[in-house]
This record gives sequence, C-alpha cells and structure tokens, in this order.
Amino acid sequence: MVIYGACLDDELIGIMVTLQYKNIVNDLYAGSKSKYYDKNPNDIIPWEVFKQCKNAGKTIFDFGGAGKPVVHYGVRDYKMKFGGKLVNYGRLTLVHNPIKMKLKEALF
Repeated sequence: MVIYGACLDDELIGIMVTLQYKNIVNDLYAGSKSKYYDKNPNDIIPWEVFKQCKNAGKTIFDFGGAGKPVVHYGVRDYKMKFGGKLVNYGRLTLVHNPIKMKLKEALF
C-alpha cells in the first residue's frame, strides 16, 4: 500500500491510497477536503501519482469501478478525462452452489 498526499500551507488537503504490485497500480481510495476544491487536488494528485509511478516502471493504472455502462455516472466521466481504456469485467462472484444460484436467479 502506498499513500500519496497533497499539502497546502502545511495542511493535508487530499490523499490517494494505492495498492501496487509489479507494474500495476490500483486506486483504492482518494479524497480531498471540499474547502480546497478550488485548488484542484482531485486532479493534481492522480497526475502526480501517474508521473511517479511511470518513473518507477509501473505501466498500468487502474482507477477501479466505473459503474454500469448504460447508467450515467459522474465518477466514470471524471476518470475518463485522464484517458486510458474503459474495461468492464463485471462483478466478481464466487458461486459455492451452482444449483442454488440458478434457482435464486430464476426466482428473482
């Protein structure tokens, strides 16, 4: 886990928490203080993380979920402005009993 932060006048105004393995960086959590939105920490932090990770040999940055493709989702719009490729592998589901799962799907 690697945590990045943005400071203004010795005050932490935003963070990004990442999980990194080999050449892949996963954005686990990001946030900032709303009173500093005019300083754009939610744009500056990812960009700086991209640059640092690229210099460290990382080649893939995964922002994580982008919602259902057919439903408007502002977070997806935000993530897409950084470029890259949108992929949808679906939700991860571990089925312990396929017969019960099919029965429940049919009932719902």
